Amino acid sequence: MRRPERKPDKSSAMAEKNTESKKIFIKALVGGNEMTREELMLVLDKNGIPPSGQRGIHILGRLAMEGLLCFGSRKGKQQTFTILDEWIPETKPKDPDESIAELTKRYFTSHGPATVKDFAWWSGLTIKEVNQGLTEIKDMLFHETINGQTYWFAIKQKPKKLQEKVLLLPSYDEYTVAYKDRSAIIASNNFIQAGNGLRPTIVFNGQIIGTWTRELKKHTVRMKPHFFDEITKLVSIALHTAAQTYSTFLGRDLKLL
Repeated sequence: MRRPERKPDKSSAMAEKNTESKKIFIKALVGGNEMTREELMLVLDKNGIPPSGQRGIHILGRLAMEGLLCFGSRKGKQQTFTILDEWIPETKPKDPDESIAELTKRYFTSHGPATVKDFAWWSGLTIKEVNQGLTEIKDMLFHETINGQTYWFAIKQKPKKLQEKVLLLPSYDEYTVAYKDRSAIIASNNFIQAGNGLRPTIVFNGQIIGTWTRELKKHTVRMKPHFFDEITKLVSIALHTAAQTYSTFLGRDLKLL
């Protein structure tokens, strides 16, 4: 009786290609080199691994998840990739308590004024762990209680003069996603929620006054604002300035709807 021919093991073949890709990228990037995605795809192609379809993107993503690659500095408007171990030097490991204290300090230094619940939301730590971190570094922070809510922050300073300009923020900007309680910057979260995510926001003088959408064409970017209330002429002018800056960055003509 003739045995059926064994089919090639696809998983083994993929693993082999992944190993080859890893060697190719290491050779191209070792020594502090940084390359854009397009440049890395060309490197793959020249070494006999066509990146067509989604193949190159999946290879790049796989090697990033394995800890080989990370983002480097920007090259013009393009993000580059580089070797993770070269980009981020090895540091002395911290024990869990030290790690929580360090993360607590960094969050309230960069995001304060913020609450314990805000930090727990952002970090995924429990309230007990957050309070533990605050106990370790509370001498480095200030706090104020407003309407029964305690806010922690790193630097006491006088309120800055408001700048009469519009900011066009992306969906997951830290200004929104880093806080559980957003009542200080928006009347209702419902305005910016979209399913399980957040919409891109329009901010004026620290307040979220609307959301915005975009549509990229070959030579233009079509932008449409969605304001919660009527806007003033000052806001309209500031919006156009922000939109024009964004379209210039994209290298496209602006069509503001």
